[in-house]
Amino acid sequence: MKKRLLSFLMAVMFVFALHSAASADPEILYVQEDNTRGFEDTDTNSRVLRTFNAADKILVETRSGNYVGVLVADPDGEGQTIAWIPANRLAETIPQSRCPHDWGGWNVISEPTCTEPGYSQRFCSLCGMMEESETPALGHSWGEYKVDTQPTCTSEGLQTQTCTRCGAVQGVDIPRIDHSFGNWTETRKATCTAEGVETRKCSMCGLEETRAIAMIPHTYGPWKETKKATCTAEGEETSTCTVCGHEEKRVIQMLPHTFDDWKVIKEATCTETGERSHICKVCKFEEKETIEMLPHELEEKIIKETTDHSAGVRCQICKKCGYKTDEEEFDPEGTLRRGDSGEEVQKMQQLLVDQGFLGEGGADGKFGSGTENALMEFQLSQHLTPDGVGWPQTIKRLNHEFGPWTVTKQMTRSEAGERTRVCKDCGYEQKEAIEAEPSYVRRESGDDVTAMQKMITAVGFNAGEPDGVFGRLLNEAFTNLGKEKNFEFTEDKITAANVDALVNAWIGSLAPESLKGEGRLNDPVSLALTVREVSSLEDTYTEDGNEIVTYQWTLKNLGSADCHIYGLLLNCGENPDFGEGNVVVTVCGQKLEAKGANTATGTFVVPEGGYPADEKPETETPAEEETETLEEAGTEALAEAATETLAEAETETSAEPVQAGPLNFCAVVVQDDADAVWSSNVITLD
Repeated sequence: MKKRLLSFLMAVMFVFALHSAASADPEILYVQEDNTRGFEDTDTNSRVLRTFNAADKILVETRSGNYVGVLVADPDGEGQTIAWIPANRLAETIPQSRCPHDWGGWNVISEPTCTEPGYSQRFCSLCGMMEESETPALGHSWGEYKVDTQPTCTSEGLQTQTCTRCGAVQGVDIPRIDHSFGNWTETRKATCTAEGVETRKCSMCGLEETRAIAMIPHTYGPWKETKKATCTAEGEETSTCTVCGHEEKRVIQMLPHTFDDWKVIKEATCTETGERSHICKVCKFEEKETIEMLPHELEEKIIKETTDHSAGVRCQICKKCGYKTDEEEFDPEGTLRRGDSGEEVQKMQQLLVDQGFLGEGGADGKFGSGTENALMEFQLSQHLTPDGVGWPQTIKRLNHEFGPWTVTKQMTRSEAGERTRVCKDCGYEQKEAIEAEPSYVRRESGDDVTAMQKMITAVGFNAGEPDGVFGRLLNEAFTNLGKEKNFEFTEDKITAANVDALVNAWIGSLAPESLKGEGRLNDPVSLALTVREVSSLEDTYTEDGNEIVTYQWTLKNLGSADCHIYGLLLNCGENPDFGEGNVVVTVCGQKLEAKGANTATGTFVVPEGGYPADEKPETETPAEEETETLEEAGTEALAEAATETLAEAETETSAEPVQAGPLNFCAVVVQDDADAVWSSNVITLD
């Protein structure tokens, strides 16, 4: 249809172009460069045929005056023909693809219905392009339902509704209604042998429905014994229904046997079971039963007697059959072993504590691994087998009545002494080393070890992190310090002399401005030191003129800041100073809290007359005038002068050791926040 219309229009335009140049503006033909037809439409105000291309060009075949000829399809449908267009109108052509479109109003072609959509068109007044629009179908507008057929109890009903616009009709089934049954009526009675029946009918359709009535139970009379029960067979009894004569039977249980007394067929022993039987007096049935074996009559036999330091061996033997139990060890009376507990264990532990083999607080009455190890150490000291068992022999040794200690070898800072005591009862002689304090062995730990690690690091030797454990790095650091300071260091053991050398080297390395003297009450550190002789302790002893004295020291910090103890020094000489030759009586690393909140205390032993100085460097003695000035300045000035003198001293030493003089004490501490070194008051012991 569109092709025929197109041909017709082309012919009209051709005729119009040739014959109507003087009339109204000729219609404009839009063509493509390749002469093919594009979008076509005829329903426009200008009755224009349009074809387009992207380049906006037209192919002109020929010209005649003010007209140009372009190829178009022949109106007859055969081939092509020339269409004439006014040349002055070519510039007015625009491609439809670039038209800004000036749409007109919508023209309704067809209205929508209930089931079919509507259709509308509009056109661009510039290029004549048509746009179509579809309006959705309206859908039915149903009215209310009307019942056409009422439902019954045998068939469904029907209801319909009609569309108010188009008159369409749709129907919906109405479900059947329930039967209208009457009451149940008994049509056959139930008996004890057959079910009954009852019936009911629907009042609308006459449908009949039946159901069964359960049988009624039998009416039984009393039970009558029809067969007696014996001890070999069951009996029977019967009951009969009084209505229908039905019989019901049930079993009467067998009677028990009436046995005579048991008779032993075979006696039981401690190695074999026995047997017995008894016979029923009614049916002569014989019942047999096993008699359990008798227990052994055991008596103890000692295979190996105990001693006061070893277990015995014993077993149990049956008097009748000779049966023998497994051999077992048993301890002599009074033996204590790991796992035991009680008063006797606590007594033994206290003896171990008193003699230094078990730590304070170890007497808890429970024999564990700690008690066992302590007992082994004691046995080794007594040249007994170190098995950790509290034999009577071991406990007897623990209960020795010892006399006083006798010093058999005098101790020094570098070499341990020895003391001996004898048991008054058995004459056993006990020997013990006297070590100068403080001293340490490998793997010991504590705040005092931490303090030594910090000091030896400050002097220039690697002791690792200050973890408070005497390990490999601290061992190596002391070895290197010994080589530099020319003192003897034994692997894995820090002696008192080694501690002396470390503390004095550390003090000598401090800058003079870090030495602060005693301090006063409101200073960061203000120390109060007391030292007293203790004669009540066991470690106080005198023999043949060799006296070892025990002292107890107490230290408080009355200042305003916390600090840590780095060493309690014993100065042997006329005046206290911080130079070499001081004896270190403790290195505890303990924290002293400000305002006297806590107290540091401890004990130490000193030989009669104090410790002789081993070898001191030759130093230049200050002039008398200087000494007086320093004494007036106080302990701080003395400490600074001693440090300066030590820094200038030569490394050569005198051949003869300096004799011990009065014992002067001063505590050295390090303040946490400023690393300042403070000394306490000076105490002179006669």
